[in-house]
Order: sequence, then structure tokens, then C-alpha cells
Amino acid sequence: MKIQLFYWYSLVLFIGNACVTVQPPTTLDEPKEVQSLVDTNYTRIAQIEEQATFITTDKLLNVYLITRRGELVKYTPEGKELARYNNFSLGQPSLIDATNPFQVLVYYPDFMTVVTLDNTMNEAAKYELFDLELNNVDALCFSADGNVWLYDPTTFQLKKIDRNSATLQESNDFSQRFDQLPQPTFLLERNNALYLNDPKQGVFVFDAYGQYLNTIPVTGLKRFQVLDDQLVYYKSGALQAFHLKSLTTRPIALPANVQRGDEISIEKNRLFVATDEGVSCYLF
Repeated sequence: MKIQLFYWYSLVLFIGNACVTVQPPTTLDEPKEVQSLVDTNYTRIAQIEEQATFITTDKLLNVYLITRRGELVKYTPEGKELARYNNFSLGQPSLIDATNPFQVLVYYPDFMTVVTLDNTMNEAAKYELFDLELNNVDALCFSADGNVWLYDPTTFQLKKIDRNSATLQESNDFSQRFDQLPQPTFLLERNNALYLNDPKQGVFVFDAYGQYLNTIPVTGLKRFQVLDDQLVYYKSGALQAFHLKSLTTRPIALPANVQRGDEISIEKNRLFVATDEGVSCYLF
């Protein structure tokens, strides 16, 4: 695989005026990840010539791709390949959760199988969701304690399971809590909270025990990140930052070559953008 390095290509990203205000904003400090996007020059430092259907990053700045061939590839932030994993017998993976860089979760929805990999991308464990009498699970993620959160569409509950197929925690029945049942497509645990995405209704927020807290009125999302006090997402060709305390949304300008439908991930001082040409790594 060829890696091209760029050292003199730079651009300026800025945050414009608030485009959505749910209530008057208060003066709050922005997290470093989003603050840096306001007035910092960006330099593209690497181009990974691998077309990706999914990208994510870990706290060590590594980037993970799912290729169109169904392989998982791990790179350094400078675009150097570190390891590659594939299990074509399980079909096309749809999700990588690299919250813990030493225990990476991969989900294969066709066979309802969760695989965990160590930091060298070798298989460490496997969860067969069919064995738990689960069907059509579309949203799951790693929990902070190393177990797995998922939404069970047959019992309408969030459940935390371990690798021995035991249910450790479960929420109340959503059909008794909500007038319209959520249709989850993405689940994320951050800062002792669970964020469940329903593209039509918004982002449902739960505590660490799966109990409902509130709904963020941001719809039409595919995925998102939670960076300190902000929910950062890519929608309609623009990166947005929703402040979880002031309840305001700010758009963030992106490079001209970023097109609608591209995958984007932010990690500390790196911005990763997947396009048809591959994945660009920007330093700020």
C-alpha cells in the first residue's frame, strides 16, 4: 500500500455562528478537540490510499478502517499500516469500537457475531448473539468495564452482556417508556452515559445503568462522537458540534474536498477524513 505524505498543504477551519439554539447559551469552555478547530491551520500529513466504509480512532491516535473488501486495517496517525485482520466467513463488518485500544470490538451483523481483537489485531474473544436468543441487533458498543452494551429489539431493552452470555444490566422496557419506540442505528458509551441514535427521533441519553435521562433533538445522524461536553457529528456535508450543556449547535468548516457521505473522525490533534480517494490525515 502506498502512503503519500504532504507537508505544505494547509487550510483554515473555523466555527461559524450558532445555527440552532434550543435555549440561550451560557459561557462554557469548549473541549480542546473542538476548540482547536476554530482558528488553527491544518496540515494534511498523510494520505492512506485505501477506500473505507467505516473509520474510527483510539485515544493513542491510531486509525482503524473497514475496507470495501471487508478487512480491518490499523494505521498510525502518520498513515503507516500496523496490522490487518479479516474473517470473510462472517461477512462484511459494520462497526469498529476502539474505545479501548487494547481491546477493539468488531461487529459482523450478517452472522450476529461480535469479535474482540487485541492491540495487534489478533482475535481475543467472540460473542455469538444468536446464542443469547437475540435477533437483528443494529446497535451495540463496548462498555467501560469491558463488556458489551446492545439494544435488544425483541424485548425493547438496552442490555449489558459479558463474554459468557450473561446479562449483567438491562433497562426498562422501552415500549412502556416511549410513545414511539426508538429505532437505534448506533450506540456509544462515554463519560458514564449511553448515547443511542435514532435518525428520526434524535439521540437518546441514558445513565450507566441504562436508565433514560433525556433526548438530544438532533436527527438524521449516522454516527457521532462525544468529545468532553460536545456531541460532534457529520451531517449534510458539514461537521457540527452540539454542546451538551448550553444546548447550542455550531457548524465547523471542512476541507473543500470533503463530500457528503464521507466518514470523519477527530482524535486529539488529528482529523481523519475518508473520501473516494482514501483517508486523509490532518494535523492541527
